[in-house]
Amino acid sequence: MWEPLSVDNRPRRFRCAQCQTEPEGAPYTLFSQFVSTLFSRFHHLRVNRKQIVHMLAADSKRSFWAIADQGVVSLGNFSVNMLLAAYFARTRDLKDFGAFGILMELILVLNGLQQAILVYPLTVRGTLLERKALSQMTSMCIVLTIMAWPLMALSMVITALVAHKSFQVGLWAAVAMLLWQIQETLRRALIAQIRFRATILGDAISYLGQIVVVVVLAWMDRLSLVSTFQAMALTSGLAALVQALQVGLQDVKFRELPAFARGCWSLGRWIAFGNLSTVLTGPVFIWNFVYWTSAEIVGIFLAITNLVRLTNPLSFVVATLIMPNAARARAEGGMRRAKMVLLRFGILGGIVLVPYLGLLMVAPEASIRLVYRSGAVDLLPYAGILRIAAIYAALSYMAIASGAFLNSVERSRWTFIAQVWSALSVPLVVMPLTALYHLWGGVIGAAISSLVLVMAHEHYIRKLSDDEPADTRLPANDSAPSAAHSSKTVAV
Repeated sequence: MWEPLSVDNRPRRFRCAQCQTEPEGAPYTLFSQFVSTLFSRFHHLRVNRKQIVHMLAADSKRSFWAIADQGVVSLGNFSVNMLLAAYFARTRDLKDFGAFGILMELILVLNGLQQAILVYPLTVRGTLLERKALSQMTSMCIVLTIMAWPLMALSMVITALVAHKSFQVGLWAAVAMLLWQIQETLRRALIAQIRFRATILGDAISYLGQIVVVVVLAWMDRLSLVSTFQAMALTSGLAALVQALQVGLQDVKFRELPAFARGCWSLGRWIAFGNLSTVLTGPVFIWNFVYWTSAEIVGIFLAITNLVRLTNPLSFVVATLIMPNAARARAEGGMRRAKMVLLRFGILGGIVLVPYLGLLMVAPEASIRLVYRSGAVDLLPYAGILRIAAIYAALSYMAIASGAFLNSVERSRWTFIAQVWSALSVPLVVMPLTALYHLWGGVIGAAISSLVLVMAHEHYIRKLSDDEPADTRLPANDSAPSAAHSSKTVAV
């Protein structure tokens, strides 16, 4: 008979109750590790529930401005997507909404590359920089972002033309993407030094401003793909100006950019490779839908899954909290303290997430009617898909939080390998399921892909030793360049 073996609340393994030895030749698969770890975590929560409740209360107070800021971002992203879906559903033009989804998926992939190579080093290493050095580092990141934009813009225009949309649509999408990237870089610079309160003004202009502009355009019946991307560009640009004043940008010495770029690449390349794999889980996933169904079905898919996209910003706020706090906890108290940051903020987000997803699973039809009203007619036949999408959203939350933790402790190569496994599930699992079962197959496949990513992250977190000591090194490392040989050095 086999029974669990648990020591000091660590993930359980199994041993023979009679001979007290582990089963020789029995491999521990990722799935069995994942399940056993879940049981051990639940046991830990039950045993230490009073202490955890007190910690969560303290975290909630300390995280108020971070949650408030991400609430602004959440409301903006969610509301704009819902307004667009409702408008195009009402005008029976879901094909245009499908094209918007195709372009947005590409924007998210390109944003992911920019954030991996530039924003990630800024977030991780900027936590220990003085404000002036952080401002200089931010300025250099923005210059490199602008230099990389022409190639990204070309890909946007080509994608728009392939989707049978005009050159103007692709160009404005590219402009909106650039201003979004600049604003996000400035926002992350503020977050790197835990200045969440300062980010709210700019984020309100960017994300709540988009709501106002889209509502006005819809009221005037002037809402289109071009005007939507123009609204995104306008509000992102205004927000970037505000946050640039808050960060205080510095002059950039162009001769130092090559060394700085090499340092950023050295630190963020594995995340960039991992984010590049999202080409399979993003644009290829959407184009696969188009191939087997139609752009209209893609619009229906995006409209339904909009209801679970409200959880994405919550995932991002938890990741935003984990990144600097876990990095600092590791520097001050070692890996054990860093893991506690993951556990605490992960539970904090889960408390908000579970009731909402539970409501979507219990009453999918009512949820769709409540949000889309008269535009829900074409969506109700697919309401059951919302239940699978809710499971997918829960798994995505776990994947984002655990991936942020691995990145915060500078294990970005592991997150890359995990993302590759998840990306490989698209051609191996998701695409065949989509071909066989269309919309249902695509959503089930997406949930499976997220499950693969969660299990891979959990496997690598288990490999981190709790006994790893504190790392009190300065932010610079051997491969990081310095912008100047002085106390004002920008370390990457």
